[in-house]
Amino acid sequence: MGAQSIVAVSRHPRSRDVISYDDLRSTTLQKQGSLIVNCTPVGMSPQVEASPWPADLPCPDQVTLYDLVYNPPETTFMRQVRAVGGRAISGLGMLVRQGAAAFKLWTGLTPPLDVMTDATKQQLMMQKD
Repeated sequence: MGAQSIVAVSRHPRSRDVISYDDLRSTTLQKQGSLIVNCTPVGMSPQVEASPWPADLPCPDQVTLYDLVYNPPETTFMRQVRAVGGRAISGLGMLVRQGAAAFKLWTGLTPPLDVMTDATKQQLMMQKD
């Protein structure tokens, strides 16, 4: 089990192994991609309507998106993926688990992930209001 190919996309590609957003249309990624990981802040509050995926380019069918953005809980990119039947996962879990790992590193104690997740969601909701 492994990836047949990996495509890295950047606004400013600096190596031959990375393509630009302009070249995204010419790749098979839009037809055959199975996993997309958004590691950019595009779509994060306050620019919640932005998406790193071009609006006029269909997302791959049945793709799984891991959008590391956690605020808002559902990004425009996530909605684009779900609109074609794909699965979208927000970055909230990664944020909480990174915080838990840091807490354990500093204190030696294992924090309760459910409490941390609930507290993070509450804080994000308060920021929204």
